[in-house]
Amino acid sequence: MSKELVTREKKIVGGTIECCNFSMSYGVSMNIAGGTHHAFHNRGEAFCMLNDQAVAANVLINEINNVKIMLDELYKRNIQSVLVEGGGFTITHFLDSGFFDELHL
Repeated sequence: MSKELVTREKKIVGGTIECCNFSMSYGVSMNIAGGTHHAFHNRGEAFCMLNDQAVAANVLINEINNVKIMLDELYKRNIQSVLVEGGGFTITHFLDSGFFDELHL
């Protein structure tokens, strides 16, 4: 694994995190370098070393104010289906928020 590949993965994950924060302020964003979501929350898969969406979800959870804002916005906009990446901890946090009452696996 090269240093350049590790740097690339970190930049992609950083971009996804920045997009999440941008979306909270402006309602929409896109990371055209993202999409490394083929990796699992705890290991790489195929060409993806890190799951950018899982890492971003966990960053938002650790910044609890952002998660509450995001969940409140989803609820206000009547968004009832959400794809949650990041493993059991992330899913549990979304359900514990009280906004979602149903989970399909």
